[in-house]
Amino acid sequence: MDQEKVTYGSFIQGKPYAHIFNTQTIYDKELSDTAGSKNFITISQPVMQRLLHGTTKGLLIRPLGAITASFYALENQEGQMGPKLHFNIIKE
Repeated sequence: MDQEKVTYGSFIQGKPYAHIFNTQTIYDKELSDTAGSKNFITISQPVMQRLLHGTTKGLLIRPLGAITASFYALENQEGQMGPKLHFNIIKE
């Protein structure tokens, strides 16, 4: 799928929302009420494992209430404002 041309409709291809996205909530967190602030979310080990194994192709971050949020694409300002994953790794 060409990233430049994808739309919601072309992405789900007429299938029900729940068939495309896992509707299970992986976190529920109070968000900062300060405009422009960052929110840090811990992704559980099982979810990370599915991402690393390729079982899950990505994460859908969606507000469940009345909230205004902006997520920047990786291309925005040469990746400086794109989403980032930080890992804590235990070396064995």
